[in-house]
Amino acid sequence: MRKGVKERRELGRHKICINCKVEFCSIVPTGFRTPKEVACTKQCANEYSVKKRHNNGSYIRTKESIEKDFQTKLSKNPNHGKKWAAAKQGIKERGLGGFDKSKYKHWAQVPENKQYLKSLLKNRIVSKETRKLMSIARKKLIAEHPELVYSNANGGKREDLNNQYFRSNWEANYARILNEQNISWSYESESFELSNGTSYIPDFKIGDSKFVEIKGWYDSDSRQKIELFLKEYPQYELDLIGEAEYYSLRSLFKHKIPNWEGK
Repeated sequence: MRKGVKERRELGRHKICINCKVEFCSIVPTGFRTPKEVACTKQCANEYSVKKRHNNGSYIRTKESIEKDFQTKLSKNPNHGKKWAAAKQGIKERGLGGFDKSKYKHWAQVPENKQYLKSLLKNRIVSKETRKLMSIARKKLIAEHPELVYSNANGGKREDLNNQYFRSNWEANYARILNEQNISWSYESESFELSNGTSYIPDFKIGDSKFVEIKGWYDSDSRQKIELFLKEYPQYELDLIGEAEYYSLRSLFKHKIPNWEGK
């Protein structure tokens, strides 16, 4: 019997998975040549392989590999990268680097620049699969780094609300009102795909089928999303709290809540 086969058989008897550290008996190779690096399942083998490649730096791309990849894509599509090259040139010419960093995390968050980028993508054709991937990426950004999502309101974490991030004083105050009334809620907990390729995330969920949207002002995109949501998801109830509704709630609850924000 060859030595390698014998070693693998010995390794298969009550070994510890290199990834999840669970004892197992059958061998699943991790993709590396070291015989001791074995996993209990294919999933653990894949996870361990990714971790090791990250640690070894094999995912770090060099300028040569980036250029080679670009030339390969260019050979398949002569227009590859031209739109974004023009966009970068337009950004440079318009001097978008000198934005107020105390107000915005990134130059693309400046309303004028945001509108400029939007115009570049206006006639872009995006497949359903790409829209789905973009939606997933957006949800991940909102969940992990909500402060990077543009808002002109007073966004931030509130210590008295379990260090939860809110995009505005109004939303934080509404959460305090719900707590004052002992009403359970969740903030931006569900996302709904809309027929125009975008997604809509209501501010608050109360119970199983009720949502609440806090809006001091509406732009055309916000109105369209809400209208589509009401039309395409009739099984849910959506309460809209605008300026008049918020001020009515403020007069009722402001004096009862010590951490109330704003006037």
